[in-house]
Amino acid sequence: MTVSVALEDAPASQLDRAITVPYIFDAFDNPLDNRPLIVQQDPSGNLGGGQGATVWDSGLCLAKYIEKRLKKDPQLLLGARVLEIGSGTGLVGLAVAMMGAGSTTSVELTDMPIAIPLLDKNTATVRQAFAEHAFEVPSMTVSPLLWGNEADAVSLRSKEEKPPSHVLISDCFYAPKLYEALNATLSAVCGPETLVWIAYEKRDFSLEMDFWQLFGKTFRFANVPESEQDDMYKSEDIFLFEAKKRN
Repeated sequence: MTVSVALEDAPASQLDRAITVPYIFDAFDNPLDNRPLIVQQDPSGNLGGGQGATVWDSGLCLAKYIEKRLKKDPQLLLGARVLEIGSGTGLVGLAVAMMGAGSTTSVELTDMPIAIPLLDKNTATVRQAFAEHAFEVPSMTVSPLLWGNEADAVSLRSKEEKPPSHVLISDCFYAPKLYEALNATLSAVCGPETLVWIAYEKRDFSLEMDFWQLFGKTFRFANVPESEQDDMYKSEDIFLFEAKKRN
């Protein structure tokens, strides 16, 4: 099974070669008259945003899983400080920001510098939608974060007194040469109580196993059973995990 999403041409703008992706909330009544979250993506690479300029299936599965969790536990994101690593288009982080709107949830979306323009654009679209409806705009910030860059990690840590309560990461395991840097960044930004939500699409497990072995030295993690995932947005090739740092 492959998760799919309908695409449509975006209106002319400074990102006039991007296309829009609607994310429809099913289990969560968002305050924008249930309008979908709209993000722009660039799967053709015209905007030079790199791998992150595409909405990947695993991100949709992760957002839907959190949405289902929130339906069962409306207090799930109350006061949460959420950090997304490798945000790309921002779909997962922005969906979480909308889910947590009005509950003192804050979301920081991060990616490498080349991905920031598209990420800024999508974040601004959400802010504008909330402003137009006269609702309190969710707390959302966008920051550059190069994996393995200690200065970037220190900058993120210095913004808050405590580590993030939640970290989001989806489909960031595409380049084995980045595994050590990604693991170093996760280790640097997470505290002992930080809950890491991970979505991972298996492509070449003989290579990807190296990341999980490295990750497992610092974090303990468990697979999210299919029964706890969204009924539609799941796949035999996509795995969801919850992780925390080892004591």
